[in-house]
Amino acid sequence: YPVAEPARIVHYNELLARVLADHPVDLLDLAGFLQAMPGGDLDRERRPDGVHLSRPVARDIGVWALAQLDATR
Repeated sequence: YPVAEPARIVHYNELLARVLADHPVDLLDLAGFLQAMPGGDLDRERRPDGVHLSRPVARDIGVWALAQLDATR
């Protein structure tokens, strides 16, 4: 998928690092969470259209994100 081209991801991460250097916040590593799942972040069951997440995965992300946010308190 064009969205997942490595050069594009590297560039985005560089931009994000520049912004975060001036505006520190807690980030949730959604990519790391998805990549750790069996089949990785672009698994067809997780992203049926190649981009958007399926409803079950969106629920899993919600549960994970809330736990991550609770841990930062």
